[in-house]
Amino acid sequence: MKARPRIETERLDLRPFDLSDAADVQQLANDPRIADVTQNIPHPYEDGMAEEWISTHQSAYESGKRVQFAIQLKSTCEFLGCISLNDIGTDLKIRLVNFLDDIGPGEHQVFVTAFQIKTTKIVWA
Repeated sequence: MKARPRIETERLDLRPFDLSDAADVQQLANDPRIADVTQNIPHPYEDGMAEEWISTHQSAYESGKRVQFAIQLKSTCEFLGCISLNDIGTDLKIRLVNFLDDIGPGEHQVFVTAFQIKTTKIVWA
């Protein structure tokens, strides 16, 4: 099994999902504000869907389709959302999924800028 990468910034840890993230994923996916702006997330997001989705991540990574990261605040380990890097076997395409919890007015844009400019360490284990 090929180890999935981890990306770290000063404030954030973008790490591989594990099944213990399922409750947080389901809670955010069931938020109507997220469901209204995403095409690929079913609503309502029923029990078992998060576990099923997380269980696809390893094979998607190994096949070069995509790698998904859980976004976590380093200071509190709070789960904030998800980001996917698509077509990792060819040209890298980055897509920020509208799957971020509220962290304050305007904070989402600050996060996007921080990710693009201040990424300090990428760990391809």
